[in-house]
Amino acid sequence: MLGFVISPTLDSLFLLQYIGILLLAIHLPFIFGIIGGTNLSVFFNILDKKMPNPKSRRFSQDIITQITIHPIIGILLGILPIVVLTLIFFQFLYGVPNKVIQIWLWAAILVQAISIGFIYGYQKVWKYRSQHFLLQLGLGGAGLLCLAIGYFLFLANKNWLLYPEYWFIEVIPISLCFSSNLIPSFLGFISLALVATGAWIFIRFRHGCFDMENPQEKSYVQFCHQIGTITVSIGVIIQPIAGLLDVILLPKVAMSWAVIACYMANVVAAMCICLTLVRQFDKIACYKWITMFVLLQIGIYIGYDHLTRTNALQEQLAVLDRVAKQNMPQFNKPKGSINFISEGKEVYEIHCMACHSIDGQKGLGPSFKGSYGSKRIVASKGLEHEADMDEAYLHNSIINPSQDIVRGFPNVMPALNLTEHEVDVVCTFIQSLR
Repeated sequence: MLGFVISPTLDSLFLLQYIGILLLAIHLPFIFGIIGGTNLSVFFNILDKKMPNPKSRRFSQDIITQITIHPIIGILLGILPIVVLTLIFFQFLYGVPNKVIQIWLWAAILVQAISIGFIYGYQKVWKYRSQHFLLQLGLGGAGLLCLAIGYFLFLANKNWLLYPEYWFIEVIPISLCFSSNLIPSFLGFISLALVATGAWIFIRFRHGCFDMENPQEKSYVQFCHQIGTITVSIGVIIQPIAGLLDVILLPKVAMSWAVIACYMANVVAAMCICLTLVRQFDKIACYKWITMFVLLQIGIYIGYDHLTRTNALQEQLAVLDRVAKQNMPQFNKPKGSINFISEGKEVYEIHCMACHSIDGQKGLGPSFKGSYGSKRIVASKGLEHEADMDEAYLHNSIINPSQDIVRGFPNVMPALNLTEHEVDVVCTFIQSLR
């Protein structure tokens, strides 16, 4: 297991979460194109061999040439983000004595790297297709198989984080197939890849890129658009079913109303894609709307992934906190640790709960929910100004409650005479109320 890099605090874990969101936003559009484009290229390559058709052969070559771009791009967008995401998983699970999960995390990276190599090899030997068709087909098929295995392993490892009860048991992640949301999650991933690939086909093979006065070119563009339509349609049909099963099988620790809202938003986006295909098929505006809805779906997918793992952060924090105290004395009871949060909640319930809510409801004083990191208008000695709700502000507001009064609330908070430790823990508790 890699060394302990970050302090075990909620802020640190949320930072890793947001880095993961950025990496997924970079990685997913590229890898969705690789998955869907390679599938279509291999399919139409075989189809052309069985039933020779110039359009099938041209499309098969065009799509694999376009999606592979350059090997360095494949490393930067296809492999590097997965490596960093895996390192983030290792940081989350520091101190978990589970050697099996470590092996499976590295196995997922290795298989995915091999798959990218096979797919680029499939594209490179295209010019030798007539002499070495089986070799080319073997490279494409091996690339697809490794992609499927690699991302199944990756999703298995990622979903395993949702089940803290298995962290200290030597369980192979894919053994949770039929007792977790792994299979629906994988189907949802593949369906989104198909929808994204279909949208990419509309963009790449749009009318403006071809001489539409040429009957052959016009026929080829229509052929490509039909493939894009079928690909998108298959994806949007699978999405709602896979998404519903995923929501049903999610562990309780990962479930929230925000997760359900993400699922509903994804269904609405899928319906909008279908409506666009029906109403605007073969129109120039069609690809623009579909692209917008697909990007929205990718954003929803990333948000859904983030929300399902947010609740599990408390469990991850508890593990990190215990390991930190055992191995690194300087991290003993760090601010933001599970100890500070639980102690802070006790102080809140005794001294603060009567006036300040933690669910967003307005009371005699402002709610603590989401207050940390926000900006508010406060009055200091009769003069209003904007203040940042940072740790220094919270600390000062508890010690000197009459110094800064939030607009819209009366100056009625008494001096609480808390100890320095009590002030620290209640400030940490307020910071945890995202």
